[in-house]
Amino acid sequence: MEELLPLCYGELNLKPWEIERLCVADIEAMLDGWQRRYDKLEDLFIGWIAYPMTVCVSGKNKAPKLESFYKHRAKRLKKSEDHEAVEASLKEEFGI
Repeated sequence: MEELLPLCYGELNLKPWEIERLCVADIEAMLDGWQRRYDKLEDLFIGWIAYPMTVCVSGKNKAPKLESFYKHRAKRLKKSEDHEAVEASLKEEFGI
């Protein structure tokens, strides 16, 4: 639960009494929803602003590939393995 509290207070903007009423699965579902919304907004920013500006500045011949703008997502997916370890430890702690 210690790993989830900063996310609850930060990204999800939950109050202490709201966190008390939620179970871990609810919090994880809310975080997944937040991540999806963030990714969609990031896609809009990359597609409409960042990539076109980079192509204009660097020229069509030297422009980076669009896939290079999404490399950080692969790193986040690798971190999901850590997430699975935390989830397993929580299940073990609560006997689920």
